[in-house]
Amino acid sequence: MKRWILIIIGVGLILAGILISFASSFAKDVSDTKENTVIIEETYEKFKDWTTALNGEREILYDSVINNLYVELVAENYSKWISSYDHYVEVVGKALDYEDTLRTYCLGVTYANSNVQSKCESMIISYETAINYYVKDVNKFNEFVEVYNSGVEEEQKVNALELGDYHYIDFNDDGKYVGK
Repeated sequence: MKRWILIIIGVGLILAGILISFASSFAKDVSDTKENTVIIEETYEKFKDWTTALNGEREILYDSVINNLYVELVAENYSKWISSYDHYVEVVGKALDYEDTLRTYCLGVTYANSNVQSKCESMIISYETAINYYVKDVNKFNEFVEVYNSGVEEEQKVNALELGDYHYIDFNDDGKYVGK
């Protein structure tokens, strides 16, 4: 009889341990989700400001450079064009501030809160688009430089832009390069 009591107590303790472990794990998941939600909300607001600045800078770039890429204007405008691209690169470079957060809290993560999920998806698409637009814009300028350089003397040639560490990306691995 004592043996059965000990077995029942042992099984009860094991079940209690499993339930406590489950409840603790569940509480931690809820706590982590709340923390992640706060991080995403804060990042989203900053990210939104960045995309607004980036769109403005890209608009300026198109107005002052891309729409004015004429061979006749290279001599007088090349340094201005490079300056415009430098400002653009500066704003694009701030994207790297968000990459780790997006990888950690958004890529491959599904949230029950549709608002948070939507913000993650929006940031991922915007990030991918921004980087791909940047690469596209630099390539467009470099194609013009290549055409220009092929028709001028050596001393009149100008330098193409460096892409640095940037290249077309498929940030969310969906098989599409948004903005390419």
